[in-house]
Amino acid sequence: MIVAQHNIFQNIIESIVINNFMGVDSSHFLKRIEFMKAFIPVLLLTGLLHISCTAQLKPNWVPIPNRSHPDYLYITAVCHDASTISDGKTCALSDASRQIESELGGKATRVPGDFIVEEYSEKRNTSHGEVFDIWLLVAYPRAEIKKAHVRAADRVLLGIYCSSDGDKCPEDLRGRIEQSVTSGGMSPVPSNLDAVSGAFENPSSVVRLACDSGAAHVLLVKFEARPLTRMGDEFYSEARAQYRLIDALDGKVVSSFDTDWVKGGHYSQKDASRKSLDAATEIISRRLSGGVR
Repeated sequence: MIVAQHNIFQNIIESIVINNFMGVDSSHFLKRIEFMKAFIPVLLLTGLLHISCTAQLKPNWVPIPNRSHPDYLYITAVCHDASTISDGKTCALSDASRQIESELGGKATRVPGDFIVEEYSEKRNTSHGEVFDIWLLVAYPRAEIKKAHVRAADRVLLGIYCSSDGDKCPEDLRGRIEQSVTSGGMSPVPSNLDAVSGAFENPSSVVRLACDSGAAHVLLVKFEARPLTRMGDEFYSEARAQYRLIDALDGKVVSSFDTDWVKGGHYSQKDASRKSLDAATEIISRRLSGGVR
């Protein structure tokens, strides 16, 4: 290609000299030709520079971006064979979402704060017409990625509290609640949250504990039981259950639920209280098993 361009430039120069210097002394004429030929390399270089400057080069983030930035996770999203640039950008953003989903272990989680840093496109002619290949450099804040990882793991710090005629919660009650929470799609984190006094009334006091344990949520469950009037030889009691699900990352209550007071009866006051607690536990367990977010 360079040889061909050199010959073209030489022919052009000779043509210019012949057309402009007819009738000039032959020796002088030949000197002019040699003088003009000296500019061939310069002209050739100029042509090559023009070619290289006008050629479209892919940016250095295609196909793999810099992944070492301390504040942002950069992703190169791509879409091929789009009918328009606009359609290609939409398609590429979907590719970015799929990559983030893979980054989070296959769970679709919205990561706020993302933005397009740069875009690049190429146009091609195919047998079906004109198409576009689109690349987008998308940035995601690493702080939000960290939060998304925590939410994707769906770990929950569980605290259970009872007020049952001065008694503690029945021993098997925690196991039943944990089983319901697991069925609802969350993973309970081992903790001593049950011993934190006043947590249900002041949940902000335990949010920090959840963050330190890598839990995305705090689930506080409270049971209350109180005696009712005795009827003959049988004692009666009533109980209710409440829960509060709190987002540990922002401290907001995600959902809450209170059962109605439900009754239970038995020939001893303690067992009557247990019967009413069982009834309340059954109601709230069904609720937790269905997912509480």
